[in-house]
Amino acid sequence: MSSITDELEGPCGKCQATCGFEVRKVIYVWRLDIDIPEDWLFGEWHRIRIYWVKVAILIVRCPVCGGRFKLVPSFLIKGTRFTLEALIFITLAKEVSGISWRKLCNMVCVKDNGCVHSTLYEAVHRIGKFLAQEKWQLFESCRKLQPPPDVSLLKPEATTDGFAPPSARFEHTLDREMDARSLVSGLVADGGSHVSNFIVFLHEHLSRWSRVLSAWGKSIPRLYQRRILQSTKIVI
Repeated sequence: MSSITDELEGPCGKCQATCGFEVRKVIYVWRLDIDIPEDWLFGEWHRIRIYWVKVAILIVRCPVCGGRFKLVPSFLIKGTRFTLEALIFITLAKEVSGISWRKLCNMVCVKDNGCVHSTLYEAVHRIGKFLAQEKWQLFESCRKLQPPPDVSLLKPEATTDGFAPPSARFEHTLDREMDARSLVSGLVADGGSHVSNFIVFLHEHLSRWSRVLSAWGKSIPRLYQRRILQSTKIVI
């Protein structure tokens, strides 16, 4: 966000009044975003850069009813440090190119920014686990939005065309990888690599997924459950 105004127009979710919301507070969070050159061509993964950006979240107040709301950009997803665009593009690069996570990290991550290959792996596999476990609940949530988003994204055709052979070695990791591919299957199945202006095509795809994921509103589940260590009292 380049600038923050003192007032934002829109309908209030509490009293339904259309008014100018007052910005009462600004909270900043750090997220991993992606830089894509305007002249980027499909497959030029080495030209992509992942880096940290500071994103503003606004706390606004309705002057009519006094209700307070948090305005979170649609490209932020609860449960991941990556923006939606970065998450989609990392998934695309890994599943189309088939290169290793370590090589992909060395290729796209800015040096010494704290982003390692396990960071990329966890982000992609978390969204794969989420889509595998919560796909139908997400489908039901989308039906409540007006106008409803394009839920065909949640039911991609089972195809391997355009994808590299999966790199997962175990059944549970293979399931996560295949479900993560549904995040980018529209970019591959629709002939994205043959589109003259792929960046425009990507942003259209991004907008569709942003609408779908905004219906969820919950955090993406952890990849691994936290282990709780129980203390044992030793009597001497």
